[in-house]
Amino acid sequence: MCGCHPPTPDQIHSVAEVFQTQGKIEAIKFVRETFRLSLMESKEFVEQHVARSRPKQTGSRLRAASGDTPNSRISVPPHETSIERGTKNQPTRTWQPSRFLALQTLLWCTLATIMFATAYYTWSSQQQLIARSQMVIADVVSMRSTEGGAQRPVFEYQIHGKDYRWERSISSNPPRYSVGDSAELYVDPNTPTNVLVNDWLHRWFFIGITSFFGVAFSLAVFICMFMFTAFRTPKSRTPIAPTSNTSSAFLRVT
Repeated sequence: MCGCHPPTPDQIHSVAEVFQTQGKIEAIKFVRETFRLSLMESKEFVEQHVARSRPKQTGSRLRAASGDTPNSRISVPPHETSIERGTKNQPTRTWQPSRFLALQTLLWCTLATIMFATAYYTWSSQQQLIARSQMVIADVVSMRSTEGGAQRPVFEYQIHGKDYRWERSISSNPPRYSVGDSAELYVDPNTPTNVLVNDWLHRWFFIGITSFFGVAFSLAVFICMFMFTAFRTPKSRTPIAPTSNTSSAFLRVT
């Protein structure tokens, strides 16, 4: 189609369908892309052959088609009114204790696992050292003072005909040992400086501390699990949209 030939009824019908469904602007684009016309020619084509020939419905016809009369009134359901206004029945974000308790449970469970693993690793390392070590009797030859007034002993022992000195890493106040005291040591023959003092402070103090925290964290895990079960929020249900029969019940004609 060009400017010298009038449009056919099929062409006008196709443009009219686009005009009715998508509007005037889309109809102009359709004419321009389909019939290779300029923007001005496409606009004139739509206004001349489509827009002017489109029947206009008056307000009375629209009211008659919809069944609305001046003496009729339609009451809209409350839930539809609130949705249109956008001010009521909107979902609000609330604090969910179940999610918070789940994170707390994971945290305490991780810490309890670390504490128990550390205690077991320390105990296992001591058992391996005792299995390959030689017990010797050592003498306390001096005391080293640390900050806060605590003191730690320096032991002297002999293994393979050689004298060794080893300073304990744990300090105490009052001191547990004095100069001239004796103590039992587990000494690794292959590494004479690898020493374990055979007393409860060296063997069980660190294991007891880590085990205590492991038990405390485990108790926190059980408390969080109990609270998680108590405060668990139920799954939200999807509201059912009202059917035509249900919505018609809200129509009231007076």
